[in-house]
Amino acid sequence: MMLEYYIINPTGNITALVVSDVKKKHYKIISRLIMQKHRDVEQVGFVDFSENLPKLHMAGGEFCGNATISTAVLYCALNGIKEGKISVSVYGAKEPVFVDVKSENGKFYGTGSFEKAAFIAKRDFTLGDTTYSLPLFALPGIAHIIADNALSRDKAEKMLRKYSKELNYPAMGVMILNREDQSLLPVVYVQECDTLTYENSCVSGSVAVASYLLSENSSVNLQLKQPGGIIRISASNSDPKIKIFGNAIIQKHIKEDFYYER
Repeated sequence: MMLEYYIINPTGNITALVVSDVKKKHYKIISRLIMQKHRDVEQVGFVDFSENLPKLHMAGGEFCGNATISTAVLYCALNGIKEGKISVSVYGAKEPVFVDVKSENGKFYGTGSFEKAAFIAKRDFTLGDTTYSLPLFALPGIAHIIADNALSRDKAEKMLRKYSKELNYPAMGVMILNREDQSLLPVVYVQECDTLTYENSCVSGSVAVASYLLSENSSVNLQLKQPGGIIRISASNSDPKIKIFGNAIIQKHIKEDFYYER
């Protein structure tokens, strides 16, 4: 099958967006083939630009903020839009996500307005002889455990593999937060695709962190350092939305044959 897709870099969280018409039952295999071919790709989404409302469906059915911003940027690039407020329909989300897109000097910048993550519970996560009591926040399609410097990478990975099926979210993340230097290490597991990634940046995780910090502060304005760069966050208890500012660079446009059993 001839497949057309774009590779986009939103703050280091390299994302492949497939624009070809693909059946949902093939998302998983196509995602795996693309990620095998492009080792820097951290996730794959499938977009539909046939109508005025761009649609995004991630391969594992998870919610991905970086892919949402990338979808809005790609839609603008393909339609010659240099600036605009783009509404993106994201699979699993109750309402579209609005992204303000601007183009400057050949680069696109997007500010997404995301629903606050819902606080689910502060619950116990047991690894071996140690139990960690950590808050769990959720968005449609993904839940995040917030670890205030409480976990190593290895323990975060073990926690995700142990609890993802039990809690039964399409995707789960552990957000290792360092408040002192305002940095975040996102670790994300997608159940359907069985992929665990130390992401270069995570927008949904940043939304969860902001929601967590809003439980202690009336407003949050910070530049959250992540492995792939800085994501700017603006939020307050008086505003139902959390604003995430980042860039998205379209790196490659690819058309090629993919062979798989259909």
